[in-house]
Amino acid sequence: MLGNLSLVKADAAAAGQKSNNVNAIATALMANTFLELTSMWEEVPYTEALDGVNFTSPNFDDQQTVLKGVVDLCDEAIMLIDTHDSVGEFPISTTSDMYYGGDISKWRIFANSLKLRALMLLKNGGASVDDKINECLDQPLMSSNDEVAYVEYAGTPGAQNAMLTIITAFFGPDNESQNIFGPGDPLDELLNGSGDPRWDLWVARNDLDAPGNDIFPDPSTSVLSNNIIRGDLPDVLMSPDEFYLYKAELALLGFDKAGSAVENYKDGIRHSIEWWGQDIPGVIETVSDDDIDAYVDGLAAPTLDDVYNEQWLAAFNRPVLAWNHVRRNQVPVLDPPPATNITTILKRFTYPPDEVGNNPNTPANKNTDVPMWFENL
Repeated sequence: MLGNLSLVKADAAAAGQKSNNVNAIATALMANTFLELTSMWEEVPYTEALDGVNFTSPNFDDQQTVLKGVVDLCDEAIMLIDTHDSVGEFPISTTSDMYYGGDISKWRIFANSLKLRALMLLKNGGASVDDKINECLDQPLMSSNDEVAYVEYAGTPGAQNAMLTIITAFFGPDNESQNIFGPGDPLDELLNGSGDPRWDLWVARNDLDAPGNDIFPDPSTSVLSNNIIRGDLPDVLMSPDEFYLYKAELALLGFDKAGSAVENYKDGIRHSIEWWGQDIPGVIETVSDDDIDAYVDGLAAPTLDDVYNEQWLAAFNRPVLAWNHVRRNQVPVLDPPPATNITTILKRFTYPPDEVGNNPNTPANKNTDVPMWFENL
């Protein structure tokens, strides 16, 4: 992916300002890819990556360097957008830009929002980034479900969401009949009986016991609903609930530019519920505005732990983002798998054998329960 994006960037740069829009999109997607790579493996090549002529075996950079590189790439994407020449601009169609159909204003919001996502990890690791965070808060962040970055699936075999593909390939027609995926203890503890409409949107047979961490779902326990495990469920890269909740967190930490902690907290939850119960393409189960208002308006002023729990919930069905929230905040508490000799959840992936075999500079694998730098433990 990074190799292809670097080729796109090179071609766009050679074409000049009229292709700044193409260059900016490739740069923003490159930043997102590096962020996901370091989220899974911590140390990955960055400064020597993508230059096979000079660095056939690139060295691996520490996580702080990679995350700062992500911020730099986001700044580059924003600069390219701010200096693009709309006269004679390279046309980007809805088929070539599956996220925003070439709408460069939305890509600018995406880049600034991604920058804040990286800065929150840097801040957690102890880096001095408060000024950069305030810089982000001064620029538009993702704030509407019209700006969600997602890829749609047709829903047909070979073109459907992977969670359903796992079920249909190995078990049967759908999750509710085959009992493959169920809600874990934290989801049950946070939502069951809370009045939060997402419990009904995400969980079927939710008047029964949740399977938790110890047993698989079965006909006597709750399961994740076919409402959210379906062939045409979009794959979401970024949504506004995340950024309202970052602003709530930052407000509680004393960042004046973040605004009201209470209002951002409520707006984050509201946008999450509206996405799953109204705005998501192909929505099946819906929630009325009145029901959303009744729940959100009744929420108390949040503590930091309340915000952290909601950040995790808002990342539902997005594994890397949810995993980062848990490792960054230590909230909610997730138990390790049963029948294991490790005492924590997975903290990192190990480098795959082909990477180790192809690059002699690959670091030695650490145990999977060793925290990453951004956890600052």
